[in-house]
Amino acid sequence: MNSSTRSSSASRQTSPALLVRLSILSKSWDRLLSDPAFRHRYRKLHQKAPTLGFHYSEYSTEIVTSFIPATGFCPPCIPNYKLADFAVSDCRHGHVLGRAFLFDFVHMQLMVWNPMTGHHTHLKSFDDSLICMGEAVLCPVESCDHATCHDFHVICIGINKEEGTTTAYVYSSQSDEWSTPTPRLQLDWCNIQMHNVIVGSALYFLLTYGPHGTQILNLYLWTMKSGPDGSVAWTQDRVIDLAALLPVGDLVSEVRLIGSMKGTDIIFASTALSIYSIDLKLLKSKKLREQQNCRDIFPFMSFYNPLGSCRGRL
Repeated sequence: MNSSTRSSSASRQTSPALLVRLSILSKSWDRLLSDPAFRHRYRKLHQKAPTLGFHYSEYSTEIVTSFIPATGFCPPCIPNYKLADFAVSDCRHGHVLGRAFLFDFVHMQLMVWNPMTGHHTHLKSFDDSLICMGEAVLCPVESCDHATCHDFHVICIGINKEEGTTTAYVYSSQSDEWSTPTPRLQLDWCNIQMHNVIVGSALYFLLTYGPHGTQILNLYLWTMKSGPDGSVAWTQDRVIDLAALLPVGDLVSEVRLIGSMKGTDIIFASTALSIYSIDLKLLKSKKLREQQNCRDIFPFMSFYNPLGSCRGRL
């Protein structure tokens, strides 16, 4: 098989595990798969990065972020599928944002981590008077295809301890600086118990009050639609009984929404016993694993360069 045939064949593969096996097969395969021209063709052909798995954090006697492979493949920079002393809070375009706990949990610092390369960026502190309640990692480039995102922005929503007001800051990896805060809002005390979603150019956080948080039995689906006068408003489409989609015998009275997959009809829910993915279009559920004190789950999508160490993404 000549090099052009090999390149064409490898470009059509979507399984990261298969690309790893090809790179191990021979030095010629390894040179081909690590060539920048091949990586460019691969991204152009597949466009959307594959879902490699899911990150979630476990809260018990220690805080650990774990990885559930979607393809039988785990990035080599995640030893034993786990990252200790790190709680994930968002994940986009190959970047994982979370809270790193240092010095036996005495100090917490926001960190952005790339599981494909092992590179991590510790973000400097911005305001000691704020309690950070919610974070998001975003691409700073408009109309980006997200195939080779390197720079990033981090949004942090904080509540002032003394005033009870809420404000937001934006961190730029290009300048390594936080922005000036947004005008403060009086939202009293609330919790952000589920990760954010982007609709259009707006970033949405789910605010919860009281002990029940995001514990639900019925899911109300809303769509943003334009009216006759051109105005845009949210319209309720349908209601889904989540308990009816889960196995009989599970403790469905404790169903909790813990995540979603952008651009699909897939959401993630947990019960007292298990974690499930739920297809809202097919109305089917799939068990991902046993419950282990999981609060949120984040799909991880990235192109992968199958080299022998943590040396890069496609």
